[in-house]
Amino acid sequence: MYMPVIKNRTVEMNVLKKLYQIPISPNIVPMIEMIQLKTKSNSNKDLTDELEDIFCSNDEKRPFLIDIVKKNVPNNTTAVVRDFLTRVNRKPGYYEEIVNKFAKLENAIPVVSYNPNSYDPEDIENDVETLKDFNNLAFRVTSNTFKQAFLKVKELIKNGDYLVLDIGLASHLNPALRRMYIDIQELKSKVNFTSIILNSTKSSEVTNVSLEDGEPIFTIDNSLRDTYSRLHQFDGFGDYACIVNDLPSKGGGISPAGIYYSYQYNYFIGYRRNKDLAEFENYIAPKIVSSEYWSEFSEDHHQKCPGCQLIYSISRGEEPGKSQAKWKGITMFHYIYTLSEKEGLQ
Repeated sequence: MYMPVIKNRTVEMNVLKKLYQIPISPNIVPMIEMIQLKTKSNSNKDLTDELEDIFCSNDEKRPFLIDIVKKNVPNNTTAVVRDFLTRVNRKPGYYEEIVNKFAKLENAIPVVSYNPNSYDPEDIENDVETLKDFNNLAFRVTSNTFKQAFLKVKELIKNGDYLVLDIGLASHLNPALRRMYIDIQELKSKVNFTSIILNSTKSSEVTNVSLEDGEPIFTIDNSLRDTYSRLHQFDGFGDYACIVNDLPSKGGGISPAGIYYSYQYNYFIGYRRNKDLAEFENYIAPKIVSSEYWSEFSEDHHQKCPGCQLIYSISRGEEPGKSQAKWKGITMFHYIYTLSEKEGLQ
């Protein structure tokens, strides 16, 4: 099982909506991180309405996780996100008000999470009480608070729930994590829950200007794809689909670059030349289409994968491509669709 983590921002939600229209494998269960009330401030729909359109528009009713983010908010975070998360963290009753809106979505699985910088075991217990009307819950435990939080989760988790071990930017092969893996497996022998290991594979230090043109991005380790089940004994793995796990910030310039995923080698390749926006259309898209990594995929994949469709159209001048946001979506489209297609998940 694969769990892409999607923040409710415009590009990411558009990716999710398009992929579910294809559709993708039922063994892909996304987790939406709610960081603002609406994906678009001028929309007449809030997140509940959007998720209902994506996940409840047919009879299949596929499950998804929804996590109302609780974390410290950096000063450079955009105002709308900072305001929402501040209310979630500080305004009494606001979390309950928001989470209760998801009760009408029968396939929604709320995530019991907490601020790892101010952890209190009562936070978990209180949230479980708030969410008692939902059939199943997911518990998100961070590796740096595992010892304390897992003791509480052991008391509360039940059959059919999810447990997400969030190891952040740490390597999944770090020996310090081994004890956590064992503890989770021992609990699974007693309670029938779904275990997922979540890794932030791309740090904020991996910038576009740091990429070597046409070369693998060595600072992104995607090896969890091949080890989560066999080596670590988890039911699924999760990541941010080659997007950094950072809250949206103010400002910043654009340095054109494209990132393309190779399933055969299980790594990401970067493409860039200079800072001219025209490079997206004149260099990056054609370079990907002419690469050995593009040839790795079948023509059927190129025609069905939304990311590859866009790359090909941009390379032929049929689609505008001078947008870093569009290329972020392309990366996510291709990676998630490829895992759906290749990982025996169909």
